[in-house]
Amino acid sequence: MVLASKISEFGEKVTIVQTLGKNTRAMAINVNAQTSVGGFVTPGDSVDILLTQGSGASLRAVTILQNIRVVGVDQQADEQNEQANVAKTVTVEVSPEEGQKLALAQKAGTLRLTLRTLDSDVDAPLESIRLSDIIRENSPTEEGPKRTVTVRRAGTSIEKVEVQDNEEEVN
Repeated sequence: MVLASKISEFGEKVTIVQTLGKNTRAMAINVNAQTSVGGFVTPGDSVDILLTQGSGASLRAVTILQNIRVVGVDQQADEQNEQANVAKTVTVEVSPEEGQKLALAQKAGTLRLTLRTLDSDVDAPLESIRLSDIIRENSPTEEGPKRTVTVRRAGTSIEKVEVQDNEEEVN
């Protein structure tokens, strides 16, 4: 099947604008290997865009845009090229409102792309998550073997006693 949007007139320059949907914009964001799924993002893919910002205990992440189409990686817009490369810039197709969100987010922190599966479900809004939401106060490991000591009482009895943490009182 040949799409009219993919055909240019004789002598006409083919540009990325011809691939954009009605009332959408192309917007570039800076990426690196870590923020662009290790270079596996290619034109035609759909991604979610996450913003991480803050430091220390105030560090947080939020998904700011979902199911966004990638229209270019660096200056390559060929959807037939399946070769992965580590890009410095990814160009995405956004609505004017999404473009505003993306512009602010680029200034506010680090943007990361998550590559979506081809059969993604309908998106639901996601709450932001803070570092304190994922770091536990206690280790998630299971309780190990109990520590015990052997108590000998003047030759009359031998007793095994469990060693308790400092927080608990021993009688």
